[in-house]
Amino acid sequence: MKKHVVIVTNLYPNLHDKNRGVFIRQLVERLTAEFDITVICPIPWRPNFLVVDKDRIPASDTINGIDVFYPRHIVIPKLLRASYGWLMYQALLPAIKKLHHNKQIDLVSAHWIYPDGVGAVKAAKNMGLPIVVHALGCDINEYSKYLMRRIQISKALKDSNLVVVKSQDLAKKTMQLGANENNLRVIHNGVDREVFYQQNMQSVRLELGLEAEKNYLLFVGNLQQEKGLQYLIDAMSMLNPCECELIIIGGGPLESSIKNLVKASLLESVVHFYGRIPHNLIPKYINAVNALCLPSIREGCPNIVLESLSCGTPVLASRVGAVPEIITDDAHGIIVSPQSADQLAQQIPNILKIKTEKSIDFNWYGWDKNAESISHVFKEILT
Repeated sequence: MKKHVVIVTNLYPNLHDKNRGVFIRQLVERLTAEFDITVICPIPWRPNFLVVDKDRIPASDTINGIDVFYPRHIVIPKLLRASYGWLMYQALLPAIKKLHHNKQIDLVSAHWIYPDGVGAVKAAKNMGLPIVVHALGCDINEYSKYLMRRIQISKALKDSNLVVVKSQDLAKKTMQLGANENNLRVIHNGVDREVFYQQNMQSVRLELGLEAEKNYLLFVGNLQQEKGLQYLIDAMSMLNPCECELIIIGGGPLESSIKNLVKASLLESVVHFYGRIPHNLIPKYINAVNALCLPSIREGCPNIVLESLSCGTPVLASRVGAVPEIITDDAHGIIVSPQSADQLAQQIPNILKIKTEKSIDFNWYGWDKNAESISHVFKEILT
């Protein structure tokens, strides 16, 4: 009989956001080959009068054969953020207890340290269940800067049976927060090679309506502070307008301010906002451009870098997170210091040349291998 593993994560698809947490969904679906998986995806509680029917998320659902539960947790936006771990615990404990009563849980696996991991560790320990926590990036890089959250994160890392991190950089940071080196496992993300593979640039440009002779730079991601998009816009303003155009795919809290910066920098003719697009179109845009740019201030193991290189498109990225562990060849791309518009501007002309001058040989492992590595971690505890 398969062991029952409960995955706790706020990053999982739901009825209204089918692309949310695609990388965790890919992992979970592969883990079902060896484990009986149930997902708990806590979502913020909102009063009924603020939720219209079309946006209502059910208490539970079945996605690709996997049972997913959506318990509500209280969040007071921008206030009392140090209480979110405890509030998450209050939502997770009854959900885990109910699952355990119906079908014995053998292991809890929480993705995202705060507040998910903090709440899940407390709930698992309350019930005497083993737990693995997974640090993804900003949960360590950003939230540990705040004293009360750092105390909770540190305790969760110490109380977990094992801690999985996405890069050597995150491993060092979690150890500084108190994680036991012997309990740390570094496992990079995988890449879906059935989706992200090399296609003919000109054919894809024709399909997408992009001009054949232009140089294009691409940014894909959430428009938020840690992605450093403002530095890329500043870098674009230092270039000759004929040098390249920038396509921005994604949305987020900084969308208005980034658009205002583009307007103030007189770049509206060369910087194009495409918003959020269907996930199946992303590999087409990656193949259509000369290079991807990820000017992040912080990262874990950025999937978009793995996806871009798998498509044969070089990457200009900040030296953060797992980026130096991925871009290990001159043909893969160029790494610059974070928060440096000058370095980005200096290297954009160089990154635009790579795709036509060099062939990218990038043999990264897929999600099957990633799931296999996570499976080994689970078995360390279960056997």
